Amino acid sequence: MNRILITGASAGIGAALARAAAAPDVDFALWGRDTLRLSSVAGECRARGASAGSRVMDLRDAGAVAAAIVATDEAAPIDLAVFNAGIGGVSLGRDGLEDAAHALDVATVDFVAVVAGATAVARRMAARGRGRIVVVGSVADRLPLPMAPSYAGAKAGLLAFSRSLRGALARRGVGITYVAPGFVKTAMSDSAPGPKPFMLTSDDAARRILAAARAGRAELAFPLPYAILRSLAGFAPRAAAERAASAFAPRR
Repeated sequence: MNRILITGASAGIGAALARAAAAPDVDFALWGRDTLRLSSVAGECRARGASAGSRVMDLRDAGAVAAAIVATDEAAPIDLAVFNAGIGGVSLGRDGLEDAAHALDVATVDFVAVVAGATAVARRMAARGRGRIVVVGSVADRLPLPMAPSYAGAKAGLLAFSRSLRGALARRGVGITYVAPGFVKTAMSDSAPGPKPFMLTSDDAARRILAAARAGRAELAFPLPYAILRSLAGFAPRAAAERAASAFAPRR
């Protein structure tokens, strides 16, 4: 895993992943939205002996994402592609419902851009017969969150996409690791209302994700209380799951 692409690398889990993986034999392609913070993360990686290039990307243009993946891979074959970038899911109007423009951004950045980018790099990895793709989702992938339907829907889509892509690549030498974190101390989590039990640091999350990728794990959910809740939600009757989630519904 010497050539590593990380989206959302300018802060949070993405930046922590870059720092955790930085070593003299690693060559990074770091993507993010904030030029200064992205340059800072790249500098930290270089200080640890790694090579690091950075690119400012607007993931709302999924076609550009796929094209940039191809160009990046042509410059140097990607061994590990981590699709980590995402935007928060809670943006409610005075009526307690989601804003349509925000919902479109969430759906595009958190799902469409990931699908486009992962599909593009998967084809190139499959042609080489090697590589691993990490898709960072959320424990919300199985929880019907009334305060963030677009976010929960996008993450549920990522889970289904990752499992389907894993099947398509099973005999091509390419692995897929889907990650479902609970609350991680990031700007996204800070913007979400309400309590955030069992919150982890981004460095802790990064270590877990990197270890899962290196071990070739298919899926990882953490921390343990959320992993258990997520598993139980998968077996709960729909009506029961929706009633439980209604406790988090916004009130006018």
